[in-house]
Amino acid sequence: MDKGFIETYFNFSNIKVDAFVEATKETLYMTLVSMFFVLILGILVGLMLFYFEKNDKPIFKFGYNIVSIISNTFRSVPFIILMILLFPVVKALIGTMLGPSAAVPALVLSAAPFYARLVDIAFREVDKGVLEASEAMGANKFQIIFKVLIPESLPALISGVTVTSITMIGFTAMAGAVGAGGLGTLAYQAGFMGNDYSIIMLSTLLILLIVFIIQWLGDILVKLVDKRDSSTSTISKKKIGLGFGLIVAAIIGLSLVVGGQSGPNQKVIKTKNATNKIIVGASATPHAEILEQAKPLLKEKGYDLEIKVFQDFVLPNKALAEKELDANYFQHIPYLDKEIKDKHYDFVNAGAIHLEKMAFYSKSVKKVSEVKDGATILVSNSQTDWGRVITMLQDAGLVKVKEGTNLVEATFDDIAENPKNLKFKYDIDPAIMTTTYENNEGDLIAINANFAENIGLNPEKDGVIVEGDNSPYANVIAARTEDKDSEKIKTLVEVLHSDEIKAFIKEKWNGTISVVD
Repeated sequence: MDKGFIETYFNFSNIKVDAFVEATKETLYMTLVSMFFVLILGILVGLMLFYFEKNDKPIFKFGYNIVSIISNTFRSVPFIILMILLFPVVKALIGTMLGPSAAVPALVLSAAPFYARLVDIAFREVDKGVLEASEAMGANKFQIIFKVLIPESLPALISGVTVTSITMIGFTAMAGAVGAGGLGTLAYQAGFMGNDYSIIMLSTLLILLIVFIIQWLGDILVKLVDKRDSSTSTISKKKIGLGFGLIVAAIIGLSLVVGGQSGPNQKVIKTKNATNKIIVGASATPHAEILEQAKPLLKEKGYDLEIKVFQDFVLPNKALAEKELDANYFQHIPYLDKEIKDKHYDFVNAGAIHLEKMAFYSKSVKKVSEVKDGATILVSNSQTDWGRVITMLQDAGLVKVKEGTNLVEATFDDIAENPKNLKFKYDIDPAIMTTTYENNEGDLIAINANFAENIGLNPEKDGVIVEGDNSPYANVIAARTEDKDSEKIKTLVEVLHSDEIKAFIKEKWNGTISVVD
């Protein structure tokens, strides 16, 4: 096997153990807490489906249809969409839309209908003769459920818990995309966006380990309670009930233990109004790295800085508007202006901090004169950057926009002259622009400096077309208008403009990212 391949995926020298421990706890917290509620809700809904379907009375048939429709609806909505739809509800329920706890309602509503169907199927497979015999002997509904139905279907119920739990782990990885944390978030932010495939590999291995452990425990429990297995046929119903109770107790216990150690949102709720605490949402690179350097400087001025890392460009502003954050640091001025205009955010630019130069990179083109007719130009789907790249292309003499066009707001429809018949593709996520470059997917590829730096590209050294120093796309600290004169925001900006931070940026990024005075 190629040595480079091994080093790409298995170079664990830069692994931060604490980050993986915290991410694993968050994944377990989301899975276990959600599974506790899924178990309860799934059995209740499964019982309703089972008994309503058996009864011929119109009211029960109607009830079955209603429960079935609700169950199928929540089961069909894509998890990410459901989680976003529930943001206002989650905010009202637990006071935050960020962190592992905020993911629990969506996890439960996605998985509970699935488990309810498995419960319904398990109950249907119970021998009708056993149920009829119990009814003939005078057993009431409560006795039939807890002494016949559940014990007889216990192997299938436990198998359902196992399958649902494993499905839930996949959901937790997706939940990380909208601020929930866990191993999925770590793999994406530190791994993919940081161009460190060893982090992705280790995150994957840990997720697989959790899945294997859950499957192993599930198989053991099924074997213990399955009366069809001759090796366990002597187990009494009391022991079966005890085993099921232990499963529930284990889920509750582990949820409390892991939740008590994790619980990041509780920390946010308790501290977000503290006058000596500043909570800032940021992109992983370079914003969070710059903020990390600012922590001790802010500490000297009496402030504790808490950094919330985001992997998208929507949630940081939403979280700021919802007062989950005191400020955010991830966006340039045109993007902030567009967000304020389109979404009516009451935000203010509290101060420009740095500029991430945009540049066009290529594996086949070394200078503008080498750009061929019909060349493919790749641009991200971040619309506020379109005017930026069009300006660069116009300055390079490759295109010309319509007269009177505001270049900051320009789109590709505003191009009036395209003498080389360049082909534009602009539907790519900003985070994977570096991947398109490495795979040589286009002739010219526009990459922002924070992403380019992750793969060792420097705009001044490697760029075919480089953004000018007079760019209006400086990255800023955004705050709510009501807080623009607050001491904590002023202090934050002051520290980020300090000589210490400027020196760090210059040394760390060597011109890839430049400071703004």
